[in-house]
Amino acid sequence: EEYYRVISCENDNFDVHTAKVTDTGFELGITISNIEKPIYPKELEENKKEIYKNKGKVNISDNVTNSNQKNLATISITSTDVSEFYKTSPYKKMYEDYYTNLFPIGNVRENYIYWFDKTDGNYILTSDNNKYLISSSLSGNASYKFVDENKYEYYDTFDMTKYPNSEKVAYGKNNSEKFVKYDFSVITCADKSKADSVAKRIANNEITFADAITEYSQKIYSTDSGKLTSTYQYQIARIIKDADNVKKLTDLTVDAVSEPVETTVGYSIFRLNAEPTKPNFNDEDTVKVVYNYLMAYETSHIENYYTETAKAFATVAKKNGFNAACKQFGVEKITVPAFPLNYGNLTVLNKIETSLNGLSGIASNENFFEKAFSLKMNELSEPIVNNRSVLVLQLTSKDTATENRENAVLNQEIKNYDIISEQSSILDSKNLKDNFDEVYYKYFDANNQ
Repeated sequence: EEYYRVISCENDNFDVHTAKVTDTGFELGITISNIEKPIYPKELEENKKEIYKNKGKVNISDNVTNSNQKNLATISITSTDVSEFYKTSPYKKMYEDYYTNLFPIGNVRENYIYWFDKTDGNYILTSDNNKYLISSSLSGNASYKFVDENKYEYYDTFDMTKYPNSEKVAYGKNNSEKFVKYDFSVITCADKSKADSVAKRIANNEITFADAITEYSQKIYSTDSGKLTSTYQYQIARIIKDADNVKKLTDLTVDAVSEPVETTVGYSIFRLNAEPTKPNFNDEDTVKVVYNYLMAYETSHIENYYTETAKAFATVAKKNGFNAACKQFGVEKITVPAFPLNYGNLTVLNKIETSLNGLSGIASNENFFEKAFSLKMNELSEPIVNNRSVLVLQLTSKDTATENRENAVLNQEIKNYDIISEQSSILDSKNLKDNFDEVYYKYFDANNQ
């Protein structure tokens, strides 16, 4: 590990307490003072009952006696369930503001507000203008949280690999239409009949487009003034149900108004406010937009680049050796401790070390295990994609030692898996009657009256 001392910081409220390079990447720790922790709005708290009713999932306890049958069912929801609910809720803006303030510089907010346009988020910019994003193979120390009412703790790891700008520009030029920028205003209605009625009134000059925004629009895709927040062609295409309608919108002339088109939520009427702006791939911000798009929607394109690089690496490694190839390609060799064929890192067996660089989530990568356990001694694998990493493996040794574990521990762990299997077989059975609403109102809703 290499540690660095902070020379200066422009923000007096930032205490940079950790800056170091490890095998995982560049780790940065900051404590932020004089920042106010947001209070969870009571309106959102009151919505919880509705979310549980619409999105909740029943979990069956594995430890129930006849005396406490009322505790048989518990209800759980995920962050995705909650965000899906608020995407079309009147409290959408309140929900967005809360999580934006709860994670002022953390990248976690996208887990709660998935419809936000993805950006680079937090990154490190070096003196030679190289930009390094948050690593997909975290060190395990990542932290984004308020440690008290006026202090926020940020700790994360930045990937020190680099996807070349030349590749981003090449993709952008080959797909330039995706990055044309449009200035639309939009009116969104819940149903087609209402949208048709509004469009007819606008066409007959009975109401202006601006007044129709104020009076009729749900403003799901727009600012309060009706400006469409998704400005790039690829973003617009993602909210239009029928791909053929995208061209109808992008072909509009300035001040022209579209017929109602079906969007992912409701029906929308669009007006083009100004001429579209063509992308300039010599501009750094435009290249950033291309990279954001690739990272969000076409990571396979980046994976292909690194897969081809990994193939070239393997060719050199076969000829000159693994260490020589690492030096030539500027990559680090990671030595992985011996591990059994343990898909999912089950507790009944020893586990693969997933905290190593590039191995986050590897325990559930079936292709990895197939490739790894098919290798002969000193043989090199084909490139293996794992999350946002591409791996090349070489088998250097085999460990045939048996595991020394107490029978009582193994028996308990196996028993736990039997319980889980029993629960799954019951809950997945076609003979299971769904009494969710009855249980909810009897045992949960009643307690809240």
